[in-house]
Amino acid sequence: MTYRNDLAAAMQRAQALEQELSRQQSQATTDREQVAALQAQLAAAHQEIGRLSQSANQPPPPAWGPPGQGYGGYGAPAYGAPGYGAGGYGPPGYSAGGYGYPSYAPSQANTILILGILSIVVCSLLGPFAWHMGNQEMERLEAGHIDPNLRSNIVAGRVCGIIGTVLVVVSVLFFVFAFMAAGASAM
Repeated sequence: MTYRNDLAAAMQRAQALEQELSRQQSQATTDREQVAALQAQLAAAHQEIGRLSQSANQPPPPAWGPPGQGYGGYGAPAYGAPGYGAGGYGPPGYSAGGYGYPSYAPSQANTILILGILSIVVCSLLGPFAWHMGNQEMERLEAGHIDPNLRSNIVAGRVCGIIGTVLVVVSVLFFVFAFMAAGASAM
């Protein structure tokens, strides 16, 4: 029973990716990196459908698109075609071996988390840096350039950076008022 649910979910994901890919390709300004990422995700989704179909002893669903164009007719070669992935194992942009794990760009999520924690514990001046880097990394995450599993590290580091920034502002205000009070009492 779980195979059928997983298969249905994988098929829905593939349909959603096909719609997003066609929408991206129809726009006047096409982001080539995003189209390539969507093509790789779509190929991985269809690979998962094939794997789940074999596990459930069902025939795989028919390929969409013209023959020789692979799934969706988006120019990706058909599965098993020469030049498909590394040595025929998996879609382009994914790790060799065909396991369907995407290769993401390196992330600064751990650096952001460390800076955020240090901004609270050791030096509040690191807070704005963690906050700014966290905002940049969240943009990269939303664009699909980095691993979505790193979201929690980015958010935690960013929040710690915000807290560190607030501590810097409060400290500066405290010293300003302390010096003003000391100057007023000296007169």
